[in-house]
Amino acid sequence: MISFPVAIPKPNANLLITETEILIQPYPVSLLPDFTAGQTRAVLAQANKIFAPNNTYQSQDTVGRVGKYQFNAQTLELLGYLKSGTQDSLRNQNGANALAINAGSNWTGLNQINSATDWKNSAGVQEQAVVNLYQLNLAQMKKINQTVSVLSPDQIAGLLLVAHVAGVTEALRLLNYNLGKTASTDASLSQLNQYFYAGSSAYSFGTVVEKA
Repeated sequence: MISFPVAIPKPNANLLITETEILIQPYPVSLLPDFTAGQTRAVLAQANKIFAPNNTYQSQDTVGRVGKYQFNAQTLELLGYLKSGTQDSLRNQNGANALAINAGSNWTGLNQINSATDWKNSAGVQEQAVVNLYQLNLAQMKKINQTVSVLSPDQIAGLLLVAHVAGVTEALRLLNYNLGKTASTDASLSQLNQYFYAGSSAYSFGTVVEKA
């Protein structure tokens, strides 16, 4: 386990998951690398609570992000649900994210998803997709920063939650700060460290709930 010189701030208690919230999270259709089903359920339940509280599979926000995990066009394109180049083709238009997601012609048909409506009506696909996203994010972070490969599983969980909320670049910036490689901090890093704490503690809590 890598030791961080930075004191990771604990978020407000109402941001942390409860046992009930873990238990209502569906079992993942596939697991994150080296995570048990219980640990994965807890991390994903925590992601939903922090990133998109009270959202359902049918949710779509004012900028077009869609589903329980509020995926934007960039994420859906990365995962193969939107056609390659969709985002670039709409880059200079107002409301580009919503335009990309709401146009049925932009969807690839992967896993029989041909529209935003299909996405909203496919809980299992959304659960699979968020696991796929975490796997891709983890692989990318390991490729960029070799330190990620020697983090403990709970630290990986924290980093994955940060990547979900803020992206891989910000997650790795936070890691470098926590490792003492970045001298200065800012309000963004402080907030992201609370998400890191939440993801890490969710992993450990998931282990306890799973054994209960």
